[in-house]
Amino acid sequence: MVDIVLKLLLLISPIAYTTGMRIDKFELIFFHLGIVVLFLASLLDKPKREFTMPKGIIGILLLCIVSVFIHSFQILSLGVLLNIFIFFVGLSIVCKYAGDPKQFYKYITLAVVINCGIWLAQKYWFNFLPFENNPLSGGLCGTTPRLFNYLAIVMPIVFSVSPLSLAIPLLSILGGQYAPIVTSGITVFGALKLHRDRVVAIGTMVIGCIFLYSHIFESFRVRSQDIFPKAITEAAKLPLIGHGLGAYYQQMGNDSFNIFLLLGYDLGILGVFILGYALWESRKLFKFDVISMSMISVLAVSMFDYVIEIPRLWFTLMFVIAVFLTQKTEEVC
Repeated sequence: MVDIVLKLLLLISPIAYTTGMRIDKFELIFFHLGIVVLFLASLLDKPKREFTMPKGIIGILLLCIVSVFIHSFQILSLGVLLNIFIFFVGLSIVCKYAGDPKQFYKYITLAVVINCGIWLAQKYWFNFLPFENNPLSGGLCGTTPRLFNYLAIVMPIVFSVSPLSLAIPLLSILGGQYAPIVTSGITVFGALKLHRDRVVAIGTMVIGCIFLYSHIFESFRVRSQDIFPKAITEAAKLPLIGHGLGAYYQQMGNDSFNIFLLLGYDLGILGVFILGYALWESRKLFKFDVISMSMISVLAVSMFDYVIEIPRLWFTLMFVIAVFLTQKTEEVC
């Protein structure tokens, strides 16, 4: 039962659309309801495996709870903590109940095809699906950066279904987005076996970066000169415990574009340390396969973009993380 619900969530979450509601509010409502349905499905299913959450991940959740206590139970912090807790509930369910990960790949691929098709129609025809207070085109993801962040993290999965996914970097050039071009390089190293194929794919990535040179340069200039220095200066005022969950957006007024910066600002040095420990703890799980390359893609994009901050993508992130953590765990039934 969990497999059926998870397939639907992986397909629908990137393409869900509504009108008359802010996109961020809609995505949070969809995520919360999706976790409720996933939980109900787990009550009607049998666990596929025994699984214990890694200490590093548990440490992150505990630190979030301590942070809320230290910062006097602010409403904003409590709301962020609730979302993090709900995410971990879903992650635990997927880790224990999801079956063979390959059965989910085609649903992710279908969501990619639908989004890319609609985005091309919006770009070269007209934007027939405007979001509330957001006239930008981005397929069904809302904006072009959000769409290509999604494409970047699922690139290895889609490539395992069809090599035609190497067209995604070409779409990135059309959209002026470089994230999928970066992860295409990660994909080919993990998925392609022939040296010739790797050369062709890497060549495509390099050519894409050349085409987007001005965009890449400007993006990193804004981050390195405008966003990062100001955020680091403010974070240094409370280096140990941070400013509290959700404080970055409230005080800085922009996306963090870096997972370590976001954690350092909200949770302090301890947050960065525990995330580093969680990555170190899982180092032996990395190998040259689809899920490991997807996990590396998530981490890579999180270093220069805001992929983890998009609720629409949380089910996809949950799936990638869960499969990565359980790939060496034997099924019990």
